[in-house]
Amino acid sequence: MSRLKIFSVYYGQNPVPLYRSDCVEPIQAGCAVSGPREGMLRDDVGDNISAKNRVWAELTAHYWLWKNHLPAHAELDYVGMCHYRRFLDFARAPRNLHLKHVAFGRFARGFAERYSEANVMPCIDTDGFDVVVPAPARFARNVKSCYEQYVMGGHSVRDLDALMKIVRSDYADYVPDMEAWLNGRHAYLWLQFVMRRDWAMEYLAWQFDILQKLESVSDWPDDAQYSLVRSPAFLAERFFNVWLGHKLRTEGGKLLERQCLFLVPDEELRLMPQLKRYANFAMEAVRQFLPAGSRRGSVS
Repeated sequence: MSRLKIFSVYYGQNPVPLYRSDCVEPIQAGCAVSGPREGMLRDDVGDNISAKNRVWAELTAHYWLWKNHLPAHAELDYVGMCHYRRFLDFARAPRNLHLKHVAFGRFARGFAERYSEANVMPCIDTDGFDVVVPAPARFARNVKSCYEQYVMGGHSVRDLDALMKIVRSDYADYVPDMEAWLNGRHAYLWLQFVMRRDWAMEYLAWQFDILQKLESVSDWPDDAQYSLVRSPAFLAERFFNVWLGHKLRTEGGKLLERQCLFLVPDEELRLMPQLKRYANFAMEAVRQFLPAGSRRGSVS
């Protein structure tokens, strides 16, 4: 019986490799918008918010798993979330705090064995870790806090302030952790984690409670720019740190950090110089590290 399941989120019909193993399960987010792709779970059946994918991004898959799949699989000890372009590296401890770029094709070779439960679980079991997260992002010197970093990324300050108000009102015991994170200078990003199943269920319930309350007081038009229209996802990425900080502060637990692997097309990795590749992919995919005026380039 499987003890671990890591769900890898895909979008639309994008022809990228399908990463699957005995413990990695692909799921398509936004099936109600783009239509389902064969060979993976879909987020538009049962209790779902799939039609909101343009605004909620990968959170539509998280919602479906929380409401439909995970309640039916109580046998799992650990649950994880990742992304078709971002994976935790379970083979090596972090060497540095930068994303490591790996080509899609190269990463696909031997994936099923490399990311098998037999290879991943010992990383968690050896020291009884409760949660695995990416190595923390530490911001540029000119970024003084996580709050400032969020603002410099061009995201909605109105939504951030509204979410802070919701936490203060409905989750007062989380306020010290929220303040600590807002004033800090590092964060666990990219909505990637592996954690105990009971922790994951608790986290997802907390996440969707505060975000749905935010939705009731916010305006997210479909024609808004990228950094604004996906406000729930950008905020979920940040407030994961609030929930995790509170959990570790109040209940304790063991945390393991692993490097984040960022997957790119083979031809891009082969042909682009290192500096240009960093400018194109990191400035867009990890643009929260840079002041808004420094962003150039784009990826799809």
